[in-house]
Amino acid sequence: VLTPWILGEEKARDLPNACTLNGRCASVCPVKIPLPDLLRRHRIRQHRQRLEGRSARWGLKLWAFLAQRPALYQGLTGLEVKVLSLLGRRKGRFRHVPLASGWTQSRDLPAPQGETFQSAWRKGRGRVS
Repeated sequence: VLTPWILGEEKARDLPNACTLNGRCASVCPVKIPLPDLLRRHRIRQHRQRLEGRSARWGLKLWAFLAQRPALYQGLTGLEVKVLSLLGRRKGRFRHVPLASGWTQSRDLPAPQGETFQSAWRKGRGRVS
C-alpha cells in the first residue's frame, strides 16, 4: 500500500492490482488499517491517470457491456467454460493462453472443471462443493 506513494503510481502500478480485495487483511489487522480501501484508491487513481494500459481498459469496457446483459454474459461464460474444459482436459491446465500472456508467463492457468460458478450455485441451491 505504501510503495505506490513512495515510488509513484507509474513505477508500482501492478502492486495494488495484486490483491483480490477480499477484505481479510482488514478484518484481522490489529490496528484496523483499511487496506482494501487504500488499495481501491490506488486503483482509482491509476485508472484516472490511464496507467492500466489500453488492453485493460478495453477489457473493462467489454466486461461492463456484458455485465449489463446477464443472459448474454451467462451464455458466453458457459460456452467459454465448455470450450476451455474440453481443450484443457488432458493436462488440466494451460501453459499459454491468448490475451493472458501476462498471467501465463509465470504460472499455468487451471482448466475449468466443466461448469460456471453460477451453474454450480443453482444446482446446489447455494452450496458449492
